[in-house]
Amino acid sequence: MEKEVTMSQVIGFESIFNTFNNKSLPLPCSYKLIMIRRSLEKDYNFYSENFNAIVNSYALKDADGNLKYSDDNEQILINPAEIDECNRDLNDLLTLQVPIENYGLTVKDFGDIDCTPEELENLFPFFDDEVDPAPTTEE
Repeated sequence: MEKEVTMSQVIGFESIFNTFNNKSLPLPCSYKLIMIRRSLEKDYNFYSENFNAIVNSYALKDADGNLKYSDDNEQILINPAEIDECNRDLNDLLTLQVPIENYGLTVKDFGDIDCTPEELENLFPFFDDEVDPAPTTEE
């Protein structure tokens, strides 16, 4: 059974996968996480390429065409006149829906490992909805 997740959720999963990558997990859990990650690899690469293209198109550049960075070299400077357009394009990218196969990942697959609420939140979209439905904010 296939379902859809947002590109933002794909990025969240990649973060979670990197967190769990060095933890010893039950075999079924590790297997399902690897299968999910493999199925999202093209989407994650698509996001990375498009994120870089968007930022590059709106970034301030020096006379040689190199990107300008903040004083602390942490952030690329965006043209102030185009910040709204840049944010819109980035938001469109993050909300893009991508299909994903349901690999039957459940809370029980994780056994007794500890997990922060943020980690769990990033996993919700990838749980088998019939076994572990994600909480909703709808009333």
